[in-house]
Amino acid sequence: LTGPSEAGAFMGTVRSASSEKDIAIIELDRSQLSDPETKFPTLVLAAVEPRKGQAVFALGFPGVADRLSADDQLWDATLTSGIVSRVSETSWTSGGPIMKIVQHDADVNKGNSGGPRFDQCGRVLGINTQISL
Repeated sequence: LTGPSEAGAFMGTVRSASSEKDIAIIELDRSQLSDPETKFPTLVLAAVEPRKGQAVFALGFPGVADRLSADDQLWDATLTSGIVSRVSETSWTSGGPIMKIVQHDADVNKGNSGGPRFDQCGRVLGINTQISL
């Protein structure tokens, strides 16, 4: 697939975003694709909660991808692996919303947050939102 620029960038519209949760939903402008009828694979959400010791895989594009050209493997995501070390319900900030947080040791490189975390069957277990501080 190619986009409108030499770097292969695609245009889209932000449909929803949360800076607090470090995630956005972007609708791709299909008219920019070389084949607007292209079907993208559907990500399957896991029906079960991650558990301690479970293998996990983190997928994403670290911040350096913003400076790469198409020749530099711009669209080649990083993939790291690890295990779940803890599942808890807490808040990132004092008084903030309570959410399920899955701590794992798969590397999440700076700028790589917002990418999916998968189990061994390729099901999405969650979204990587923050690296260790």
